[in-house]
Amino acid sequence: MAMHGVGTDERVLIHVIANRSREQLLQIAAAFQARFGRHLRSEIKSETSGNFRKLLVKRFDPPIVVKAKALHASMKGAGTNEERLMDCLVFTPNCEIPALRAIYQQKSGRDMVSRISSETSGHFKQALVDLCDGNRDENPVINPAQIANDVKALYKAGEGKIGTDEKTFIKVLCNHAPWYNQALNQTYGSTHKHDLRTAIGKEFSFNTKTILQGLLKLPYDYWADRLFFSMKGAGTDDRTLVFVMSYLERHELHYCAALIKQRHGKDLIGLLRGDISGHYLLMALALLGAPF
Repeated sequence: MAMHGVGTDERVLIHVIANRSREQLLQIAAAFQARFGRHLRSEIKSETSGNFRKLLVKRFDPPIVVKAKALHASMKGAGTNEERLMDCLVFTPNCEIPALRAIYQQKSGRDMVSRISSETSGHFKQALVDLCDGNRDENPVINPAQIANDVKALYKAGEGKIGTDEKTFIKVLCNHAPWYNQALNQTYGSTHKHDLRTAIGKEFSFNTKTILQGLLKLPYDYWADRLFFSMKGAGTDDRTLVFVMSYLERHELHYCAALIKQRHGKDLIGLLRGDISGHYLLMALALLGAPF
C-alpha cells in the first residue's frame, strides 16, 4: 500500500526493501504481481527517482546481475567508466565468470570480452581480458617457493631493469587469487625497500597502475576504500557509492565500515550523513541497519 493512492510512502518502501534478503524480495515481487497484476519494480521506478530509486531497484538483483548490469552501463553510450570495469572484474572468482559473461550477453546483445577489448586499450585492456578468462590459480594453500620466485620475476620486470616488462606483472597478478597477491605484496616488501604496491606506483601510471594495485588488496579492503574515496574531497561519486551499497550485503557493509574506521579514522554513517541527503540517505542508512 506504500504506492497506492495519492503520493508514495517512501519510508515503508525503505523499511521493507532494505530489511529483506534478495530472495525474499523476489518472492514479494511475485506476490505483488499475482495480487495486483503489475510489476513491482516498474511501480517503484514510476514512483521514485534518482539515486534513491537506483538503490531500491538494485536490491532485487542478485550480486552477479548487479555486476553484469554495471558492466553494460559502464560501456554504454559515449565514454567508458573504466573504474567500474575494475570494480566488476578484479575480485570475480573463476566460477562466476561464465555466468557474468552470459548475463552480460543477454542484457547487451554483445560478447563481454569483445566489448571490453573495443572500449579499452594497452596494458589495461590486457589485464581486464586476462581477468575475463577465469583461469586464476585459486588454490588456498600458498607455496612460499612460488612466492619467492614471483617476487624475483616482478623485481626483474620492474625495478631491476631499465623500462618495465608490463606483461610479467599482468601475468602474475591477474592469474592469482587475492590472498596470493597480498602475500606477494608483503614478501616483496620484506625483501626490498618497499612493498609491491609502491613498486607498481613507480613503474606504472593511470588505469594500469590502479588495477594492478587493486589486485594486491583483499576484497573488503578494496570495497572499504571505494566507499571512503567516493565521499572524500569535493563532491560525491554517487555512481560508485550506489554500486557498492547495492552490491554488498549488510554484514559486508558493516565489515567495510569497520575497515574505514580502522584505515581512515572515519565513521561510514557519519560520511553518508555528510555527503548525501533525503530518501537516498535514508535508504543507505537502512541498508546498514542504522536508524533512519
